[in-house]
Amino acid sequence: MRRHRSVALIAILTILVLGTTACAGSSGAPGTVIETETVPANIDVTSLESAVDDALARVTAAQEQATTPNERAQLAIDKGLLDYLKDVVLETLKTTFAGRLHWVGHSRIKYWSTDASGKAVRLSGVMFVPYIIKWDPHAFPLLSLQHGTQIYRPYAPSLFTYDMKNLFKDGRVLAQIEVVLGIFMAVPGYVVVMPDYPSLGVSTDPHPYTHLSIANSVEDMLKASRAVLASEWRDYATWDGRVFMSGYSEGGYATLVTASQLQAKGSDLTPVAVAPLDGPHDLSTTMRTLMVADRQHPSAYFLPYMLYGEKFIYGDAVYGFSKTMRSPYDATLPPLLDGTAKGEQVVSAMAFRPGATYPVPADILTADFLALVQRPFTGDPVTDGPVVTMLAANDAYRGWTPSMALKLFHCATDDLVPRGNSDKAYAEFKGRNAPRLETIGDVEPLPIPDATVHVQAALPAYMNGYMWIDTHYKK
Repeated sequence: MRRHRSVALIAILTILVLGTTACAGSSGAPGTVIETETVPANIDVTSLESAVDDALARVTAAQEQATTPNERAQLAIDKGLLDYLKDVVLETLKTTFAGRLHWVGHSRIKYWSTDASGKAVRLSGVMFVPYIIKWDPHAFPLLSLQHGTQIYRPYAPSLFTYDMKNLFKDGRVLAQIEVVLGIFMAVPGYVVVMPDYPSLGVSTDPHPYTHLSIANSVEDMLKASRAVLASEWRDYATWDGRVFMSGYSEGGYATLVTASQLQAKGSDLTPVAVAPLDGPHDLSTTMRTLMVADRQHPSAYFLPYMLYGEKFIYGDAVYGFSKTMRSPYDATLPPLLDGTAKGEQVVSAMAFRPGATYPVPADILTADFLALVQRPFTGDPVTDGPVVTMLAANDAYRGWTPSMALKLFHCATDDLVPRGNSDKAYAEFKGRNAPRLETIGDVEPLPIPDATVHVQAALPAYMNGYMWIDTHYKK
């Protein structure tokens, strides 16, 4: 890293040269760049390590002052995640990737995409670019990294401050951890691309939760990032022609359906290797069972969030709010699902049974809609009805056979996105003789008190997927 530090002054001075750039984008063609803000700042392993240490010190001090059970629980989760960043992620960078360390800068990108109906929409995302020194550009692959479910617009990756001196200072460790992990993943030589998705960042459009059209936002962010890399970063880094993809939870689903879309198009952005992590790939069976299960769910907001998006995609005939959600939730929940509220606010506004800690998701549903969701899946649209048919149409594994290297990862005890999702996807792909399908990778959750298993498994899943992707780095 000494050689890299010797050019820090050049990197810092270059910030004065590159700034916000408005690009031609009035046509709304998918993937066209609208505007960028590029900062080749001198983020490196040393600054990341210092930032994590400072964040840990703040969390530890806050733990001593915490007075409520909720505060103590959240701080325990924050500390567990930061400990993993320090003890595992940073150590991996300093040892396994010791010979591949780079400075990292970033570009915030606004770009055109399309929604499920084909209408042009403005979206945003962030790209992290590794480099050694200006005027000595090296070629790197793109790594498209899709974040998990997030409903609060300000928590979008592109709106993160990237201030290493104040990392997590606002206390949003859980909300921002995936973005920081994206920076870490860029250091060994990946151009990491993170789309915000519709309804997040600059977008106020409805979010297509677990709908195939989310692939549009990912694909078009890749196109826009490639263009920005070739223009604003040409003196620092270039694209080597390869794409890798990974993502957790909803990001795992987005990863898999985007890989399908790119392969179907024969795109030159079709990924070389794909690592979906704990994703809800099997909507028609595994996730549908969870939707109607008679048990409490700590992240119950996922169900109204899905219904909110489906209303704007499929219309009111089946998915009007009064058709899907019983009173008063048909009126009280939708205003919380437009990107202006946090997940815990939505959960607090859902139906609670006496003495319950969390809501039972299905308790907000009308009797008629619940009956539609509970119909057995047969594959016959007439028998299945419109809801089950819609869920099946959006299964991430349905109707395609991956030609790229593919390894699904999943925690066996995931309590929010059950392992059955990946088991079903793997069985379907194996049954179609996917040529480069590998066995499902197990994920060991972290021992973090008061966190869901899904949260405990997130960082280990990301690292497992990343290390597997890296086995293809030199191929």
